[in-house]
Amino acid sequence: MNCCSELTNKYDGKSVKDIPELQSKLEELDTDYKNWITIFKCSVCSQIWIEKYKSTGHGDVPEVYKHNE
Repeated sequence: MNCCSELTNKYDGKSVKDIPELQSKLEELDTDYKNWITIFKCSVCSQIWIEKYKSTGHGDVPEVYKHNE
């Protein structure tokens, strides 16, 4: 079991900076600026997290979720 296993699998409407329990532990690995996707890794347990933005009629809405390999 890793430290991220106790966290929810997906955060709708929040970016990494809006999630205190993740913000301090995640390291940015890669960013795809064209598709608005950033990949992070937990510095404690190595869980991979994805932050992406979905374009809606009223702006871009973030979501953060665990990447399960």
